[in-house]
Amino acid sequence: MSSSNPFAEDDALLKDQERSQSTASPLNPYAAPPSSGEYHASRELGVGIWRERDMLVIHAEADFPPRCLLTNELADEWRSQEVKWWYAIDWMSRRKTFVYAISAEGYAVEARQRRRKFMWGLIMLALAIALVTGTALVGRFGGNIATLAYILVSIGVILLISGYRYQNTLQFRQIRKDYFWLHGAKRAFLDSLPAWPGVD
Repeated sequence: MSSSNPFAEDDALLKDQERSQSTASPLNPYAAPPSSGEYHASRELGVGIWRERDMLVIHAEADFPPRCLLTNELADEWRSQEVKWWYAIDWMSRRKTFVYAISAEGYAVEARQRRRKFMWGLIMLALAIALVTGTALVGRFGGNIATLAYILVSIGVILLISGYRYQNTLQFRQIRKDYFWLHGAKRAFLDSLPAWPGVD
């Protein structure tokens, strides 16, 4: 005489739960499982780094490869940089520190960029001084001249400061879910990365 299993309903419920958990997102185990044919970005992509146009896309938990962001050469020097962003809803700043590699040639590239900015800053200041001095000598120093001189001085000071101070290679562009879009990596490095397949 066979008897029915009193726990049959419980076993069926447990199996349904196990199937749901197997398709859940590893980044959010409480997210609803994808329906048939639906593209589930976090399950398909996970932790990694990609390229999209002139930007790199990196997961919050991903590590940069040991290659220079500027030259794509193998590098054993590592630099940490903090990026900041905020949302208009509360204007509270958020921060995330990334650690990336940079080579000796990469340092040289940055040094050339700083020198170029510094030189252009000096040129702007020299033009402003020449403009003010020249117009003052001929007695035609007016409001338009003063405004132009102020603009030249402002641009010159900004370029001097940006050329003098330590340069941040990465610039924050946006964040979606746990993925950051960052600008600053050069084409050689970006071309070594897989293309960003997109995220819904």
